[in-house]
Amino acid sequence: MDDSNTLATPLPAMLSGKTILKKMGNSITIPTHQLGARPIALLFCMSECPDCQAFQPKLEAATENLPVGSADIIVVSSEKDAKTQFEHVSNNFKRDDWSTIPLDDELTIELKRNFGAFAGSEAEAVGVKRRAGIPALYTSHDGGKTWSGTPLNENASVEDITKALAP
Repeated sequence: MDDSNTLATPLPAMLSGKTILKKMGNSITIPTHQLGARPIALLFCMSECPDCQAFQPKLEAATENLPVGSADIIVVSSEKDAKTQFEHVSNNFKRDDWSTIPLDDELTIELKRNFGAFAGSEAEAVGVKRRAGIPALYTSHDGGKTWSGTPLNENASVEDITKALAP
């Protein structure tokens, strides 16, 4: 596997004008002018996934070492429905600066196709060969143009995650 992924359109442009969900289900239109000024992380995950459940505390521990707003963490969910996604965001996101793209937004599938990261049960709907299961944390330090090639997963240490998210 190569050491980076490149999106044809940088993530800030893909998110332009999109509505995202924040903790407690608040929705906002993402301020894309802020994306790219700090590291961006895409976390592909699902609440019912045991490996995702093992990864989340490590990610939270890593972000505790970072000032609020020093990285944008965007969850690309594999939940079965919007209600489950809302519950996951509301009950499990410890930080207010994490966000998620609504399940019904075509960008969710587009990102899963670009990165090949999704739950095995989604393979038919996504329609591409899976390169990474979930959880998968990809990071970018250049405004969302180039992304880490090998995602961090449940085997990553808190130190690995902290280093990947550091400005």
